[in-house]
Amino acid sequence: MKRSLSQYLSNSSSLRGLPLQFPRLYVPGTVGVLLEHPLECPPLSPEQLASIGKSEVTTITRHIDSRWLESARNGYFRFGTIKGYAPKDKALNVGRFSDYQEGVQLSTYRTRSGFFHDFQTGAGGGLKNIGVIGAEHPVVVEFSVNDFCSCSSVGKFDIERARTLRAKGNPTLGAYVSYDLQALVRALEFLITRNASTRGYAVIGRTIEYGSKDKHWQIEERFRLDKHRDPIAIWLSTAFIKSPAYQHEEEYRLLLIDPRKPGQLEGREMIEFKHGSIVDAIVDMGEF
Repeated sequence: MKRSLSQYLSNSSSLRGLPLQFPRLYVPGTVGVLLEHPLECPPLSPEQLASIGKSEVTTITRHIDSRWLESARNGYFRFGTIKGYAPKDKALNVGRFSDYQEGVQLSTYRTRSGFFHDFQTGAGGGLKNIGVIGAEHPVVVEFSVNDFCSCSSVGKFDIERARTLRAKGNPTLGAYVSYDLQALVRALEFLITRNASTRGYAVIGRTIEYGSKDKHWQIEERFRLDKHRDPIAIWLSTAFIKSPAYQHEEEYRLLLIDPRKPGQLEGREMIEFKHGSIVDAIVDMGEF
């Protein structure tokens, strides 16, 4: 994966001046040191939830396997998880960076000298007194997030979009269900209050943005990561930004989150709802 050095500019307070023009002494796409760092977001206030979930979208369309059309007709609605999509993304995009991987954002770091005298990631983690040569991305921190997730497309059913979705890695798709978005969200908000495991949860939705979610920084040899990150911004960009390779999906994403710890879902792979109020939110359905 080739990136110009100008992309290593950042707004970090540790960065001063323009980056040096390094000769290509690395293997493209390689990583020197990878540090895993599960994201820890602070609780979200009602005001933050409201601002995150603002949308002008009125209708969304889910594309599904024809086997599940009758269940959907009867008010069945399923949330998977963000991490649940990751194995599929990795299989379709072997060797890619996290721009192609659900639930992951990579931040890459390099110094002018190639040495990292004191690189701290918080909670006692980090690197001391090492040099990295031969890798395009000397030090990479992998942030990971997970929430319940449901993926649809913006607007009413479109046959050409549906055929493109099926042709690009989704061979089992053969049916669709379109929903009035506000009615669907109201139904889900009512149903989560009736389920002990989701009481206190919130439904938020946004149109997916397409672009690079990986971040590239040039830093000083002494650097503390905790002072240069915004966990809520990282959570949002990881959950709601995807590679332009997926732009044909025109995705609208619903998340079911615990506002007390957004992005930190563990031990669950899906949650299902079935109710007449979901049936009432359906505006169109069929096969293609």
